[in-house]
Amino acid sequence: MVSYGDGAYAAGCADTTRAGRGSGQAEGRPGGQRGIAAYKACEVLRRLTESGHDVQVVPTEASLHFVGAATWSALSGHPVSTQVWNDVHQVPHVRTGQAADLVVVAPATADLLARAAHGLADDLLTNTLLTARCPVVFAPAMHTEMWEHPATQENVATLRRRGAVVIEPAVGRLTGADTGKGRLPDPGEIFEVCRRILARGTAAPDLAGRHVVISAGGTREPLDPVRYLGNRSSGKQGYALARTAVARGRG
Repeated sequence: MVSYGDGAYAAGCADTTRAGRGSGQAEGRPGGQRGIAAYKACEVLRRLTESGHDVQVVPTEASLHFVGAATWSALSGHPVSTQVWNDVHQVPHVRTGQAADLVVVAPATADLLARAAHGLADDLLTNTLLTARCPVVFAPAMHTEMWEHPATQENVATLRRRGAVVIEPAVGRLTGADTGKGRLPDPGEIFEVCRRILARGTAAPDLAGRHVVISAGGTREPLDPVRYLGNRSSGKQGYALARTAVARGRG
């Protein structure tokens, strides 16, 4: 997805999004790649449009198997395209990224992270990533084994080193009966990260260069060798604070 204007932002579904500059309300183009979590990007798009952003969705061909072009067009109010050959006179594969204030890739699959890290440009979405000079946010979604694979971790490290914000995936139910780390972060959390980055504008991240330690989960305070006082904290709030700290530490 992409949006334009003051505080404009670009959001993408299933693999990438972008935002462009303009006047008035933000305008955007969402983009997506394959990944069953693509349907959750609809909620991210809804939050963006309800916040006054004009969003343009830029999906990949594969993502349309999960969420159709008609849905993206209806939610964003703009036609969607996956190809660089549509509306060639407007040069969308260059203009989309150039005009963006923020690019959001949600969900970002292992494949998309690899293509982005290696600078591939084989569709409208990856072309947008290469031409964007605004902040870029990736919201990963994949199986635990794929997220933990050394190749994926190296790609994530490369993107972060270049200044991209890669949100840590959530822990929970994945495709099928699998459970573990790799679940798409909550759409509300993705939106909040984007909102903070847009509000920051061109200012340097206020936590850049700082090391933040955040404790999460339940606590136990011993009363005696047998008894203790404790709580059933899930740790979710601590995890959310940690992800926010990461977003505020990277440009």
